[in-house]
Amino acid sequence: MKRIRALQISYYINIFAAIALILILMLFYGSKIQNIFLLADIMLGIFSIIAIFLFGILCISNAVVLYRRGDLATLRQYMKVAKRGLIPFFIINFIYCAFLNMILFVASRGIFIIGPIPIMIIIMVSFTYLAVLFSSSYSIAFIIQLKKKDKLSQGVAFLNICLQLIFVLDIIELIYLLRRFRKENDVFIETYS
Repeated sequence: MKRIRALQISYYINIFAAIALILILMLFYGSKIQNIFLLADIMLGIFSIIAIFLFGILCISNAVVLYRRGDLATLRQYMKVAKRGLIPFFIINFIYCAFLNMILFVASRGIFIIGPIPIMIIIMVSFTYLAVLFSSSYSIAFIIQLKKKDKLSQGVAFLNICLQLIFVLDIIELIYLLRRFRKENDVFIETYS
Protein backbone atom coordinates (compact mmCIF):
# COMPACT_ATOMS: atom_id res chain seq x y z
CA MET A 1 0.00 0.00 0.00
CA LYS A 2 2.90 2.35 0.72
CA ARG A 3 4.12 1.98 -2.86
CA ILE A 4 0.73 2.96 -4.22
CA ARG A 5 0.53 6.00 -1.95
CA ALA A 6 4.08 7.02 -2.89
CA LEU A 7 3.22 6.70 -6.59
CA GLN A 8 0.10 8.82 -6.13
CA ILE A 9 2.00 11.46 -4.17
CA SER A 10 4.62 11.55 -6.94
CA TYR A 11 1.92 12.22 -9.53
CA TYR A 12 0.42 15.02 -7.45
CA ILE A 13 3.85 16.59 -6.93
CA ASN A 14 4.39 16.43 -10.68
CA ILE A 15 1.11 18.17 -11.54
CA PHE A 16 1.85 20.75 -8.83
CA ALA A 17 5.25 21.41 -10.45
CA ALA A 18 3.62 21.79 -13.87
CA ILE A 19 1.04 24.25 -12.58
CA ALA A 20 3.70 26.11 -10.56
CA LEU A 21 5.77 26.51 -13.72
CA ILE A 22 2.98 28.45 -15.42
CA LEU A 23 2.35 30.52 -12.29
CA ILE A 24 6.05 31.35 -11.90
CA LEU A 25 6.24 32.48 -15.51
CA MET A 26 3.13 34.64 -15.09
CA LEU A 27 3.88 36.16 -11.68
CA PHE A 28 7.64 36.66 -11.84
CA TYR A 29 8.16 37.36 -15.54
CA GLY A 30 11.23 39.54 -16.00
CA SER A 31 12.25 39.62 -12.33
CA LYS A 32 15.59 38.40 -10.99
CA ILE A 33 13.99 35.83 -8.72
CA GLN A 34 12.25 34.11 -11.64
CA ASN A 35 15.32 32.02 -12.49
CA ILE A 36 15.64 30.71 -8.93
CA PHE A 37 11.99 29.69 -8.84
CA LEU A 38 12.22 28.13 -12.30
CA LEU A 39 15.28 26.09 -11.33
CA ALA A 40 13.62 24.87 -8.12
CA ASP A 41 10.43 23.99 -10.00
CA ILE A 42 12.29 22.12 -12.74
CA MET A 43 14.26 20.17 -10.11
CA LEU A 44 10.99 19.29 -8.36
CA GLY A 45 9.53 18.15 -11.68
CA ILE A 46 12.55 15.99 -12.47
CA PHE A 47 12.47 14.49 -8.97
CA SER A 48 8.78 13.66 -9.31
CA ILE A 49 9.28 12.03 -12.73
CA ILE A 50 12.06 9.83 -11.34
CA ALA A 51 9.87 8.95 -8.35
CA ILE A 52 6.93 8.12 -10.62
CA PHE A 53 9.00 5.68 -12.66
CA LEU A 54 10.57 4.15 -9.56
CA PHE A 55 7.31 3.66 -7.67
CA GLY A 56 5.48 2.65 -10.84
CA ILE A 57 7.94 -0.17 -11.46
CA LEU A 58 7.69 -1.18 -7.79
CA CYS A 59 3.89 -1.29 -8.08
CA ILE A 60 4.08 -3.47 -11.18
CA SER A 61 6.52 -5.85 -9.50
CA ASN A 62 4.31 -5.97 -6.40
CA ALA A 63 1.28 -6.79 -8.57
CA VAL A 64 3.24 -9.65 -10.15
CA VAL A 65 4.21 -10.99 -6.71
CA LEU A 66 0.59 -10.82 -5.51
CA TYR A 67 -0.56 -12.52 -8.71
CA ARG A 68 1.91 -15.36 -8.24
CA ARG A 69 0.69 -15.81 -4.66
CA GLY A 70 -2.90 -15.87 -5.90
CA ASP A 71 -3.87 -13.19 -3.37
CA LEU A 72 -7.15 -11.96 -4.84
CA ALA A 73 -8.17 -10.05 -1.72
CA THR A 74 -5.04 -7.91 -1.65
CA LEU A 75 -5.10 -7.37 -5.42
CA ARG A 76 -8.73 -6.24 -5.17
CA GLN A 77 -7.95 -3.84 -2.34
CA TYR A 78 -4.85 -2.42 -4.03
CA MET A 79 -6.54 -1.94 -7.41
CA LYS A 80 -9.30 0.00 -5.68
CA VAL A 81 -6.85 2.27 -3.86
CA ALA A 82 -4.61 2.73 -6.92
CA LYS A 83 -7.43 3.76 -9.27
CA ARG A 84 -9.54 5.83 -6.91
CA GLY A 85 -6.56 7.75 -5.59
CA LEU A 86 -5.66 9.04 -9.05
CA ILE A 87 -9.12 10.24 -10.11
CA PRO A 88 -8.48 13.83 -8.88
CA PHE A 89 -5.08 13.77 -10.62
CA PHE A 90 -6.67 12.89 -13.95
CA ILE A 91 -9.27 15.64 -13.57
CA ILE A 92 -6.67 18.28 -12.64
CA ASN A 93 -4.34 17.05 -15.38
CA PHE A 94 -7.09 17.20 -18.01
CA ILE A 95 -8.03 20.76 -17.00
CA TYR A 96 -4.36 21.81 -16.99
CA CYS A 97 -3.64 20.29 -20.42
CA ALA A 98 -6.83 21.73 -21.92
CA PHE A 99 -6.02 25.18 -20.48
CA LEU A 100 -2.43 25.03 -21.72
CA ASN A 101 -3.49 23.92 -25.19
CA MET A 102 -6.11 26.66 -25.34
CA ILE A 103 -3.52 29.29 -24.40
CA LEU A 104 -1.04 27.98 -26.96
CA PHE A 105 -3.67 27.83 -29.68
CA VAL A 106 -4.95 31.35 -29.01
CA ALA A 107 -1.48 32.86 -28.54
CA SER A 108 -0.19 31.38 -31.79
CA ARG A 109 -3.45 32.01 -33.67
CA GLY A 110 -3.64 28.35 -34.62
CA ILE A 111 -0.15 28.03 -36.06
CA PHE A 112 1.05 25.89 -33.13
CA ILE A 113 -0.61 22.87 -34.75
CA ILE A 114 2.24 22.81 -37.31
CA GLY A 115 5.22 23.53 -35.02
CA PRO A 116 6.91 21.64 -32.19
CA ILE A 117 4.01 22.17 -29.78
CA PRO A 118 2.12 19.03 -30.92
CA ILE A 119 5.15 17.01 -29.83
CA MET A 120 4.83 18.58 -26.38
CA ILE A 121 1.15 17.64 -26.31
CA ILE A 122 1.98 14.06 -27.28
CA ILE A 123 4.54 13.93 -24.46
CA MET A 124 1.95 15.25 -21.95
CA VAL A 125 -0.63 12.68 -23.05
CA SER A 126 1.96 9.89 -23.02
CA PHE A 127 3.08 10.83 -19.53
CA THR A 128 -0.52 10.86 -18.32
CA TYR A 129 -1.04 7.48 -19.95
CA LEU A 130 1.75 6.11 -17.77
CA ALA A 131 -0.48 6.87 -14.79
CA VAL A 132 -3.11 4.60 -16.31
CA LEU A 133 -0.55 1.85 -16.92
CA PHE A 134 1.01 1.99 -13.47
CA SER A 135 -2.34 2.17 -11.67
CA SER A 136 -3.77 -0.63 -13.84
CA SER A 137 -1.11 -3.15 -12.86
CA TYR A 138 -3.11 -4.42 -9.88
CA SER A 139 -6.34 -4.53 -11.89
CA ILE A 140 -4.72 -6.49 -14.70
CA ALA A 141 -3.19 -8.94 -12.21
CA PHE A 142 -6.62 -9.30 -10.56
CA ILE A 143 -8.29 -10.00 -13.93
CA ILE A 144 -5.64 -12.54 -14.94
CA GLN A 145 -5.98 -14.26 -11.56
CA LEU A 146 -9.77 -14.44 -12.03
CA LYS A 147 -9.18 -15.95 -15.48
CA LYS A 148 -6.76 -18.45 -13.99
CA LYS A 149 -9.40 -19.49 -11.42
CA ASP A 150 -12.02 -19.81 -14.22
CA LYS A 151 -14.13 -16.92 -12.91
CA LEU A 152 -13.77 -15.12 -16.27
CA SER A 153 -13.66 -16.49 -19.79
CA GLN A 154 -10.74 -15.76 -22.12
CA GLY A 155 -12.70 -13.19 -24.15
CA VAL A 156 -14.13 -11.37 -21.14
CA ALA A 157 -10.71 -11.25 -19.47
CA PHE A 158 -9.15 -9.82 -22.65
CA LEU A 159 -11.91 -7.20 -22.92
CA ASN A 160 -11.50 -6.25 -19.25
CA ILE A 161 -7.74 -5.84 -19.67
CA CYS A 162 -8.25 -3.67 -22.77
CA LEU A 163 -10.72 -1.48 -20.88
CA GLN A 164 -8.20 -1.08 -18.06
CA LEU A 165 -5.85 0.60 -20.53
CA ILE A 166 -8.29 3.29 -21.72
CA PHE A 167 -8.93 6.59 -19.91
CA VAL A 168 -12.28 6.84 -18.10
CA LEU A 169 -13.24 3.30 -19.10
CA ASP A 170 -10.71 1.99 -16.59
CA ILE A 171 -12.73 3.52 -13.74
CA ILE A 172 -15.99 2.12 -15.11
CA GLU A 173 -14.28 -1.27 -15.41
CA LEU A 174 -13.00 -0.96 -11.84
CA ILE A 175 -16.53 -0.38 -10.55
CA TYR A 176 -17.73 -3.37 -12.56
CA LEU A 177 -15.03 -5.64 -11.13
CA LEU A 178 -15.58 -4.42 -7.57
CA ARG A 179 -19.32 -5.00 -7.78
CA ARG A 180 -19.09 -8.34 -9.53
CA PHE A 181 -16.46 -9.97 -7.33
CA ARG A 182 -16.95 -9.42 -3.62
CA LYS A 183 -15.24 -11.07 -0.70
CA GLU A 184 -17.42 -12.78 1.89
CA ASN A 185 -16.05 -15.04 4.63
CA ASP A 186 -12.57 -15.05 3.04
CA VAL A 187 -14.02 -16.45 -0.20
CA PHE A 188 -14.59 -14.48 -3.39
CA ILE A 189 -18.13 -14.83 -4.62
CA GLU A 190 -19.46 -13.76 -7.95
CA THR A 191 -22.46 -11.53 -7.29
CA TYR A 192 -23.84 -11.94 -10.81
CA SER A 193 -22.82 -13.75 -13.95
